[in-house]
Amino acid sequence: MNGQDGCVVEEAIDRLAAAGDLDGIVGLLAGAAEADRFAAGAAIEAAVMSAEPVPWQSAANPAPGQALAVIACVRGAAKAATLLARLSARTSNRSYLDRIGEVGRSRGPSWLADVGTRLALRLPERNGRPEDWNLAAVLLRAAGADPPVTEAFARGWIRQLLRPVPAGQEPRSLAVRLGEDPFLDRLLPAFFEIDGLGTEAAVAFRDPGVEHEDREPWLPAVVPVLLEQGRLDRDLILGATVDRLGHGGRPAGLRAFVLLHDALRPTLDESTARVSDYTLMLPDGPSTVAALAQRTLRAMDDAGRLDLEVLLEVSGPVLVRPEKSLVKAQLIWLSRVAARHPDRIDEMVETVAVALGHPDSEIRQRALDLVTRHRPDAVPGAAGPDTTGPGVAAVYVAAEMPPPIAGVAELAGEVASLLVTETAAGWERVLAGLVTLHAAGHRREMAAMLTPFLERYPYEFEHLIWVAQKRTVFLGVAIRRLSDPDDPGPAWERMVEALRVAGETGQRGGPDSALAKTPDGVLAARIAEVAMRLTDQPVPLLTATPTHVNGSLDATVLLARLERAEAEGWQPWRFDLEQALLRLPRRVEPAVVAAVQRLTSPAGRLFAGWLRDGGLPDPVSVRVEQRPGGFHPTRVDPATTPVERVVADLKPARAGETAPAGEPARAGKTAGTAEPSRTAGLSLEAQLVTVVRDPLPFRVGWEPGGDDVGLAMVLPHHRDVIAAWILPDIAGVGGGPRMSLLADCTGPAGAATALALVYGLTARHEPDRAAAVDLFLALAADGTELTDVGTELGRLGGPDGLVMVSRSVPALADAHRAGASRQVWEVLAAALPHLLPVAPRGLPDLLALAADVAPAAGARGEVAGLAEVAARRGSSRLIAEARRLKSLLM
Repeated sequence: MNGQDGCVVEEAIDRLAAAGDLDGIVGLLAGAAEADRFAAGAAIEAAVMSAEPVPWQSAANPAPGQALAVIACVRGAAKAATLLARLSARTSNRSYLDRIGEVGRSRGPSWLADVGTRLALRLPERNGRPEDWNLAAVLLRAAGADPPVTEAFARGWIRQLLRPVPAGQEPRSLAVRLGEDPFLDRLLPAFFEIDGLGTEAAVAFRDPGVEHEDREPWLPAVVPVLLEQGRLDRDLILGATVDRLGHGGRPAGLRAFVLLHDALRPTLDESTARVSDYTLMLPDGPSTVAALAQRTLRAMDDAGRLDLEVLLEVSGPVLVRPEKSLVKAQLIWLSRVAARHPDRIDEMVETVAVALGHPDSEIRQRALDLVTRHRPDAVPGAAGPDTTGPGVAAVYVAAEMPPPIAGVAELAGEVASLLVTETAAGWERVLAGLVTLHAAGHRREMAAMLTPFLERYPYEFEHLIWVAQKRTVFLGVAIRRLSDPDDPGPAWERMVEALRVAGETGQRGGPDSALAKTPDGVLAARIAEVAMRLTDQPVPLLTATPTHVNGSLDATVLLARLERAEAEGWQPWRFDLEQALLRLPRRVEPAVVAAVQRLTSPAGRLFAGWLRDGGLPDPVSVRVEQRPGGFHPTRVDPATTPVERVVADLKPARAGETAPAGEPARAGKTAGTAEPSRTAGLSLEAQLVTVVRDPLPFRVGWEPGGDDVGLAMVLPHHRDVIAAWILPDIAGVGGGPRMSLLADCTGPAGAATALALVYGLTARHEPDRAAAVDLFLALAADGTELTDVGTELGRLGGPDGLVMVSRSVPALADAHRAGASRQVWEVLAAALPHLLPVAPRGLPDLLALAADVAPAAGARGEVAGLAEVAARRGSSRLIAEARRLKSLLM
């Protein structure tokens, strides 16, 4: 086609792109002269900028063909990148990516690298589209160029590698694919250096065709394999791991690196070379990191490779930490060292004396015993040993919320933080700030400072078609309306309709709803309500803003807010008020209840009735056994098919909210959906307390539970409800961070909580088990009876064989050492009758633990099946431990 002018090229491209003929476009561009291609560039740009989007998968979608034309015909790299980003958002068709290399040959590597880098730098740090990442990556690979090391590009890289292998392709392990990836050496270090990628490093995966006991976090699972293959340098990886742990951060962001450190098994020489790093982790690191450092330093000390001065220097800060297990381990260590160094006993006693002021009585007593044993005269008039025995720590009280946002600049800073890392408390502060600052007359200033975010983070505010919207989309609507109330953007109509349906029927989610059906969808609904009401029906404040970081709202604060509303003559918004009621504690002071009864507004009367009726009635969580089988539930024969996983349904307590309690899930029903018909209670209520799981097990992530942001804050005093929603994830991967959410909640523990705790206590990885111990202690402090936990441990670890009993032993031992001996015995006494007949691996250790716990718990009586095992002939450890326990219970 040499010699044809730019107009002819452009017309041919339009025709072929409209027909979806990508091969035709490639052939046309390959035969066109460079001058003709560049001459067509301006017309192609105009066509791209003026075109209306069409459905992504439409055969008539011109975007893929136009993208190829942009690469061949647009001269400037900056302009080409802008056009390609626009076209990428209009298609999910990947077939044009395979043709970029052929089309791009005429442009040269440097131009392709320039465009690819610009596209890579435009990627949002969170929630980027795979199509956008793939486009940038294809251009960079076609140019043979290194990618920019950014959080967004590294996140897109690993997510692309973790995606299921497409049908028809040979299944290959992640280690093989990573080892062959040209981006590995450039991007893997980013996961050690960029804080925001910490949680991404812990994403669990399952290799195709490779058997795994559980889904595993990819970084600690794959990096050791690459080291064995010589693909990576061990010294660099170990150094990066230790350095990352030493920098600190949130436990969820460090979990993968703790697991990787354990998988690397550093030698004594390797650890000693990094002793200063470990001494920094122990005093200040999160509990799992500090425990790792403590084990490592103690191994050095046992080998004579740790200076006593270093140990004494690091011990003081450790002995005032709140984690009892860490402090007790340090005291035991110091006691042994004191026996080795009698000449340094004064220094040892001075260091240990720090623990005499610890808030926990057991720690104080241990420190006192150690001091008086080595220096009886060191503490004049010291009390004798504490004969009351260890007790459980005080009931957990959530921290108070940070102070409200005071100005527009602070609001803009909080919005910027949210767009990088979402937190539930951050959202609450932003929503409250938007409302109060708007009411105070700062609308124009807010519009000026917040509108630039729409352009800076376009993907966060992009309207998605026929799926639940990201929360930031509704925030974008609110920001747009600050500038122009009549131009809210493309998400407006679906958002308003979703709110209408939620208000009238109680239903969120569905084929075309903008709101998710899961509990975190309540936060999205509240953001949408702010976007809709902020300028049309302004109020001076939100009533639901919590007083504590776990979402709890003090009843006296809500009373004051509604008294102000009555005095000033305004009504709270619907979902805002409902969320406020759902956040109230279970017990409210009688004086507050009496004061609420005097309110006269509709909101006040609703508040009064809510308290009078006892608030939200606790739903019932019901154990559900999921069994493998065909694609239809009726093909599963419970009598012959083994249990694969046990989860829980939620059945609401109010009559008429859902189908009858005994009704089975219907064939073809989506797993985890809730189908309430609002006949009582709040409009938000029924869907929150209704969960119906499919009898067939689904992969992790396919049974909706909602994300962690706002999940627990919607019902902070109904722990069992949150447990039922997130149980499939906890059962699948251990769920340490989500276990921490349950520890922050309050409320009764039903079947869902019991199952969650068992899965956590028997999780594969120590950080997940540590989180389960925190939940165990929180339940013990609440006075919760834990017999059901023991029953589930026995059932799942015994006849069902779904969990490994041996993993629960160190976790339960930690709970025992922390003072929850009575509750640990409740668990063991309920579990053993199920475990003794089948004798799973780890049962002798569990019996040994029971023998240690029984005297502290004051246990007496019989345990079903124990006498039979103790009466057997032989001298196996199982029989010996059974006899020991039996004698202690007599």
